[in-house]
Amino acid sequence: RHEVRQLYMDNATRFDGHPVTVLDMPEGSQEREAFYQSATGKSASQLKSYWARMIFTGQGMPPRQVKSARDMVQKLKYDPRAVGYVQEADMQEGLRVLLRLP
Repeated sequence: RHEVRQLYMDNATRFDGHPVTVLDMPEGSQEREAFYQSATGKSASQLKSYWARMIFTGQGMPPRQVKSARDMVQKLKYDPRAVGYVQEADMQEGLRVLLRLP
């Protein structure tokens, strides 16, 4: 959880020594809300406020948003640098799991 929190809140660009591109579900999606609540203990709206402050102070940029769960899966499958999250039902062969959340 600590590493996931760093990726999504600390503007991390590396994981386990490798460069990464952090991806996020669309604003307002149920997946995004559930992920942030489980992974960070914060709501998606709290993270939106956090990133607004970070952008305003020049301390970082939020993860890149994808268009849909299908788009997330495609980006994760074909970009070895991509890090993101999907629901268990959207898991496919070729995706690697960093953390499973309840």
